Amino acid sequence: MKSIGQELTSARKKRALSLKEVEETLKIRLRFLEALENDDFDVLPGKAYVKGFIRSYASFLKIDPIPLVEEYKKMEPEDNNLIYDSAIAKLGASPAGKPRLRIFTASAAILTIIFIMTSFLAYLGYKDSLQSQRLNDKKYVDKELRRLEKPQEEKARTDEKAREREKNKKEEKAKKDTDLFKIKIVVTEGSWVRLKAERKTFFSKYVKDGESQTFISRRPVEVTASKGTNVKVFIDGTERGPVSDNRGYSTYEYKKDKSEEGKEDKGNYGTQEEESRDGQEDSEGQGNRDSQESPDNGRTQEDPEKSPENLYD
Repeated sequence: MKSIGQELTSARKKRALSLKEVEETLKIRLRFLEALENDDFDVLPGKAYVKGFIRSYASFLKIDPIPLVEEYKKMEPEDNNLIYDSAIAKLGASPAGKPRLRIFTASAAILTIIFIMTSFLAYLGYKDSLQSQRLNDKKYVDKELRRLEKPQEEKARTDEKAREREKNKKEEKAKKDTDLFKIKIVVTEGSWVRLKAERKTFFSKYVKDGESQTFISRRPVEVTASKGTNVKVFIDGTERGPVSDNRGYSTYEYKKDKSEEGKEDKGNYGTQEEESRDGQEDSEGQGNRDSQESPDNGRTQEDPEKSPENLYD
C-alpha cells in the first residue's frame, strides 16, 4: 500500500504538473509540498495545517482526500486542543498563528468603523434634538433674534447719526445764510467814512458827493462819518436814515435786525486826531473834486458789492 506522500506524488506526475505549478495554484509553499510528498509531516506548522494541506492537495489532483486524511489521523492522533479550519489551512503560506491575527485585526477594524459611524449618527441625533429644544426655548430664540438684529440696529444708528450731522450742517449753513445782510452807504455831500466789523476796519476813505459803497456782512457793522447827516445807510435795500442827526463826527452800529442796533453819536466831539484828519480830508476832497481823479480810479458812483473776508468769519 502506498503512503500519503506516494499517492500525492503519483497523482501529480500523472497530471504532468511540477511542484512549482502546484505552489502557484494552491498558494502553499514549495517546502510544505515537498514535505507532504516525502511524508515529512514534522516540517509542517501544525496538525490542523497538515490535514488541510492534504485535503487541498488531493482535491487539486482529482483524488479522494478522505482516505488520505484518515491515514494521517492514524499516524497522528487528533489533538483536542486544535480545531480544524479549512480557511486557515488554505493560508498555508503564512506562519503559524498569523491567520488568526489577521482575522482579529480585520474584526477590530470593522468594529471600530461601526463604532465611529454609530457615534457620528448619535451626535447628529443629539444635535438635532438640542436644536429642537432651543427652538422651543423662548429665551434662546429671543437671544438669537437680538444677535441677528444687532448689526442692523448699529447700522441704523450710524445712518441716523450721519443724517443728523448732515441736517445740522444744512441748518447751520441756512442760519449763516439768513444772518447775511447787505449794507450800503450813500454820501450826499463829501465825507470821510470808516466801516468796522468786530473792531477791524475794512473800509476807510473820503467819499465824494453822490458816491456809494455796498458790502455784505454777517457781523454788526460800525459806520463812522465825519459828517453824520451827509451819509445815508441802507440795510437790505431799506433806508435806515443818516448815520446821525448831527452834522458833526458820528458813529452808529448797524445790524440785520433794527431792534438790536446800537448808536453812539459823538456829535462834534470826536477825537482831536480824527477831527484833524476829517478836516484835512474834507478840505482835500472839496478842493480837488473837479481837478483830481476819484480815489477809486474812475469807479462809477454805484460801487459793486464787496464781501470782505473778515465779515463772514
